Amino acid sequence: MTRIKVSGKVFSIQNQDVIVFKINAPPYVCIIKDYDFSKVREAESDTEKWKAVLSELHMVILNRSFELIKEDLVRLTGTLEFYELNCYKNFRTPASYRNGKIDPDILDKIGVQTFVYRLGGHCVAIKSIADMDLNSFINMELSIGVLLRSCVLDCLYIMAWCNDPTLISAIASESFIRPLGKDVPDQVKSHFKDIADFFNTDDLDAIKVMGIKNILKILEGKPNIQWYENLYSIYSKYDHFSLIPNIAPKSPVEKLELVLLATHMIKHSLCSMLTMKSDDHHDEFEEILGVKNTTEDGINYSFAYD
Repeated sequence: MTRIKVSGKVFSIQNQDVIVFKINAPPYVCIIKDYDFSKVREAESDTEKWKAVLSELHMVILNRSFELIKEDLVRLTGTLEFYELNCYKNFRTPASYRNGKIDPDILDKIGVQTFVYRLGGHCVAIKSIADMDLNSFINMELSIGVLLRSCVLDCLYIMAWCNDPTLISAIASESFIRPLGKDVPDQVKSHFKDIADFFNTDDLDAIKVMGIKNILKILEGKPNIQWYENLYSIYSKYDHFSLIPNIAPKSPVEKLELVLLATHMIKHSLCSMLTMKSDDHHDEFEEILGVKNTTEDGINYSFAYD
């Protein structure tokens, strides 16, 4: 099932017939190069030729999509490599601090580094699959989607953090105060609560603040946020047993479109975080990622921020 529609219309311009084709395909494909579109006109009245044209266009779009995904993955893994060489820091453990709360500036640095390694690590794994071939990548899309579900949620956290500087307190402390199970000793629970308090510099209700409804409320009205909310909703189905992939399977084109939307989201989120929350190498990160967080006049135009 290709789910590609091709339509055309003939115009007469300066005594010459010009045929214009419209291909209903993912918008990111942009210009389709090196294709002989005379085949489309020849196939108008020939069913077999028309099937062959659709099959060829299907492969053109798949290959173009795959190329763009691989380009994004090279940029994303390159960002991790650059960070590791130039920015990596060893942070002290909570027990080594005398103060009851961590310094907010240090917490920001820990947050940046943790997100870079989480997103970068997942992209390294996805790139290793992309390095096989197109068919292997499509066949392993379910496993890739499980990794991207984590990435998309991290990106939503990053976007919200860039809009609300206090959010890192909840991000850092929330996992320490979630229910640990009835068999966990009280002493361990108490220790985890102390660690949560140490990281929660703004004394937030971390579990409530980190709820996806609150994260999306923080991002309400931001450009393109509806796209990314839908992407999170789709990939959330990958993380648990579901019959949806069998009952409503996506075409290969749709699978790659979702992956590319996710890698786009990761690029922009990392760029915003590394230019807004990190002290150094802003220009280098923008160059590696191939996106900018601000225009030359200083106005922030990243897709999720004012």
